Amino acid sequence: MVAKTQSNDLTGTIAADFENRLDNPWQKYLIDKYKSYDREKYWCVGCRILPMNEGVKLVFICKDKSGNSYQQFELPEEVTYQEAFSFYKRISIILGYGESIDKIEAKGGWCVLE
Repeated sequence: MVAKTQSNDLTGTIAADFENRLDNPWQKYLIDKYKSYDREKYWCVGCRILPMNEGVKLVFICKDKSGNSYQQFELPEEVTYQEAFSFYKRISIILGYGESIDKIEAKGGWCVLE
């Protein structure tokens, strides 16, 4: 699955760390917040974050444990940016013009702008 927008003006990569690798905070969130989520049938393997007017829309990608199919679960309401990013201990997002941004390796140290 690849992130896409209407025109893909910018492309890039993203990486994130959970607080504890053995926990799956997405799965826990769905179980705790939505009684209709079937934890025996689905295992959450991904999350799409879509900026909206006041917050973000979350769409969780879940694997059906009985086969190799996947289901997307869109939350009925927007959540705050703080709630959306609370799943992660660290997150890094890189965006750039063109499709080659993932092939660029910056050399040297960090420069702090003042």
